Amino acid sequence: MGFRIWLIGLLFLGCLGRVEAQIPMHEEPFHQPVLTIPDYIRVINLEMEPGDTSAFHVHAHNMWFYTLNGTQMWLQSPGEEGRTVELKTGFHLEYPDYHEHPFTHRIANVGTEKLKVLAVENLNPPGLSRNLEREPVKTNELHLSKEFVVWQVVIPPHKKQKLNFNQAVLIVNLAEVESKVKLEGMPWNTLQKQGSLVWTGPSWDFSLKNPGKKELSMLVVGVK
Repeated sequence: MGFRIWLIGLLFLGCLGRVEAQIPMHEEPFHQPVLTIPDYIRVINLEMEPGDTSAFHVHAHNMWFYTLNGTQMWLQSPGEEGRTVELKTGFHLEYPDYHEHPFTHRIANVGTEKLKVLAVENLNPPGLSRNLEREPVKTNELHLSKEFVVWQVVIPPHKKQKLNFNQAVLIVNLAEVESKVKLEGMPWNTLQKQGSLVWTGPSWDFSLKNPGKKELSMLVVGVK
């Protein structure tokens, strides 16, 4: 009788482990969705204090991420030994094959600094692509691939810059100070802190403004 109870308990725990491993990334508590456009794009904000550990979760969509504030991380896939990596501020990377090969893991902040990451998922079916173009402007092309294109725009103090794209894009404030975004025909929108963002929607002409005394940097992210 005791053995049977033990076996049932073991099977139950095994089932719990399998269920936990099937949590999509956007349902894992530390991975907070801040923008979702169905069948197009989802933006995830990840923030972890030192000592925080996530649940096992599945990455099932191709994605690009940018590290707003880095630290030491511990990563573990099911059934494997964990490993520690240094994730530096400003580090960015694309994972282009999660659509075909979903990836499961859990992560922990084992450093001394708060971890802040912004991730952009491409919710398009594999093979679907959009052509993203822009007018020539003074921007730094930070990342270019078959699915994502990312520009970094640096704006001097008390200056503004107008941009034009042929589709909607995501605008992200990288600075610790506020910035402003003006969509065509709309009032100025204030991005008050680092990681604040706005989706341009159908307004493809917009202006970026630096109201402060220090140079600020912003990301413009497009999903093809």
